[in-house]
Amino acid sequence: MSNQKKRKQKTIKQQFISVSATSILLLSSLASTGTAITYAAETTPKGTTEQPKQTASIQQRDQQAIVATQTPFKITGIDSYVEGESQFISGTYTGKEPAYIRIVVNGEKKTLLSTKGLPKGTFKYYLSGLKATDLVSIQLFNVNYSLLGEASLTIKRLEPVKITKIDPYVAGNTSFVTGTYTGDGVTYIRLVINDKKTGLIDVTKLPKGSFKYFADNLKATDQVSIQLFDASYRQVATENVPVERAKKVTITEIAPYTEGESQNVTGTYTGDEVAYMRLTVNGQKQTLVSTETLPKGTFNYFTSTLKAADKVTIELFDADYRQVAESTVPIKSTEVVKVTKVDPYIEGKTQFISGNFVGSGAAYMQVIVNGKKQGLVPMTGLPKGQFKYYQAGLKKRIR
Repeated sequence: MSNQKKRKQKTIKQQFISVSATSILLLSSLASTGTAITYAAETTPKGTTEQPKQTASIQQRDQQAIVATQTPFKITGIDSYVEGESQFISGTYTGKEPAYIRIVVNGEKKTLLSTKGLPKGTFKYYLSGLKATDLVSIQLFNVNYSLLGEASLTIKRLEPVKITKIDPYVAGNTSFVTGTYTGDGVTYIRLVINDKKTGLIDVTKLPKGSFKYFADNLKATDQVSIQLFDASYRQVATENVPVERAKKVTITEIAPYTEGESQNVTGTYTGDEVAYMRLTVNGQKQTLVSTETLPKGTFNYFTSTLKAADKVTIELFDADYRQVAESTVPIKSTEVVKVTKVDPYIEGKTQFISGNFVGSGAAYMQVIVNGKKQGLVPMTGLPKGQFKYYQAGLKKRIR
């Protein structure tokens, strides 16, 4: 064999690098073109029945990478975009991660932006001011600026805002301007009082379709309006707020209260808002009680221990705890009870001892037969001024 041929074979042999006992031998790029090369087959050492764990792990990782690469790119969702409210175009995708995003509006291509930093599988592009009449599409590109996917964006039109109701506001009694509206996008409200604008407040935490603005000092002579704004501080609705003069509260009647018999101070009144009531007994103020559950124009305060000698007043208050009415509660002394009539009792036929009485405070009745006291029976449920006691079998000679 010639020296030239030997040197060539030696050069080829030196280019084979064995990575491991089980790997394929790699050929150096230094091998000359046209040189005949024999590849060593992948082998497993004698006595070994499975590949090393490291090799299996690498193969599994490579397989996952291949599967991910093979997943076709697809825009899977586009978040709702509302005219005059939304500021971002956003959504989700599957497949290869894009590198750039662009929006096309009515054929005009917007700036190409990087998607770097966004959560994988999502896209987001800042663009406010789109209208429902605009034709909008989303384009996503790879690192080579090749288009991966494109989808159309539908823009929802906002329902116009209309104030449907403003609750009655009574000067001196009401503390809030409240009401309702229909439509979309209301974010802020404010009042205008005698041409002076008050501060904007956020209403997004209130129930949708309602507004509430604190104002406890409006007068019937004030010119007041309520204004509603969207998230971009554009006025979307306005309406005048009528301020009514307060109707004076007057206590018109207090029901008779009898010592030892009555359990409630009750009565009626006319006028506007009454929210609370309270008794004052001999200068001692009692607990303030809500009138919310009572029929409008009535009050009912529980107290069962008042005496004729007590000095008692009933006070009515509005929702801001301001007194709006007061009146003295007259208390009648207990009248002496006197039996005025006993119905005839017929031996062998009558079963009840009954009759009438006058006076107040009678709560129980008892019959005494030949000096022996019978059971004490409550008079609950009987008509006022009447008594009726079951006692059958009385004989004429019995006292």
